[in-house]
Amino acid sequence: MTSAPKTSPSETARPEETPYGWCPSVLRPMPLSDGLMVRIRPWMGTLTRAQAEGLADLASRYGAGVVELTNRANLQLRGLSQEDHAALVPQLDDLGLSRVDRSPSRRVNVTIDPFRAPGGGMDRLARALSERLSEARWSALPEKFGFLIDAGRVRRLDGIAGDIRIEACGDALLLRPDGAPNGLRLSDVTEAVEAALALAAWFIDSGAIGPDGRGRMAQAKAKGLTPPSALSGNDAPNPAEAPTLKGSAFLHAAGGTLTADALAQAAASGPFRVTPYRALLRFEGASASHLVSEEASWNNAP
Repeated sequence: MTSAPKTSPSETARPEETPYGWCPSVLRPMPLSDGLMVRIRPWMGTLTRAQAEGLADLASRYGAGVVELTNRANLQLRGLSQEDHAALVPQLDDLGLSRVDRSPSRRVNVTIDPFRAPGGGMDRLARALSERLSEARWSALPEKFGFLIDAGRVRRLDGIAGDIRIEACGDALLLRPDGAPNGLRLSDVTEAVEAALALAAWFIDSGAIGPDGRGRMAQAKAKGLTPPSALSGNDAPNPAEAPTLKGSAFLHAAGGTLTADALAQAAASGPFRVTPYRALLRFEGASASHLVSEEASWNNAP
């Protein structure tokens, strides 16, 4: 293992500052001044212990020797050569870290409240939505278009980007397009998934996507494009509250960057949730004290 990055991230532009209009992936790296950068979208926002160990090993052997954490709960490796990338992809396949990129749509951009209880309602909702979004038809969505699941009694992801938001209103689910203060009350996971997909289909058909393939929900609203009344509502989401990111449960990435050594040393305490706060959250079971999102009653339904 290396003990320091091979290339200091401060020497190059941050990925968020690049002018590119498309999103890098495992299969389609983005060229930056220090080499190629790949973006890894962990399925269900989770890293198993084996995946964390494997990713640390790959980060030490290829590129800049670091793993970056993004504000959409993704992971990035950078500073890769073409040869590095060719060698890296099959190993990420073996770790199960290219599942999104190998899906027919390549558009499973779902950010989930990392404080959710394992196996609870938000897990079921995220899994059902992610499986449907892997279908080829959703490749028509812009690459940056994303879904967000934040359906506890208190919203933890209020400041995190998400074009279609599934939240909670009291003990019911709520569908809310980004930029709208209120949303549509829903009864259960199945209805929420179908409504979210219907809203995505409306977005595709609305003319909100430009000829360059780009488009976001807030931009559609600014253009005066309004979802149909069947997908709109006047119910307000539950209140927002910023999470407390202190304690040994969190592995923070200073400046958004972890060295390979830091991830390797922490891997034994996995599995992890990849958070949008540039930190990994360790979780060990439903009773873990740092899983603080209080379950609304919709979560208790079978």
